Amino acid sequence: SYRADFYPADVSPMDKAKDIRLPILVIHSKTDKYTEPFHSERIFQNIPGPKKLLYLTDWGAEHARSIDTN
Repeated sequence: SYRADFYPADVSPMDKAKDIRLPILVIHSKTDKYTEPFHSERIFQNIPGPKKLLYLTDWGAEHARSIDTN
């Protein structure tokens, strides 16, 4: 992309998840309408290894607002 000085496909979380080798916690709100939870579920499935946790919150947070909501 000319405006951002990078190509989005080069930084795709879905594609890059397979390269994660550290413990990881993925948090996603079930009520997020901008990026629905299935996106994080798919990324999570691509993370190798046993030290990973997916936490789908149910406290009504909007997109990127879980930290402010609870």
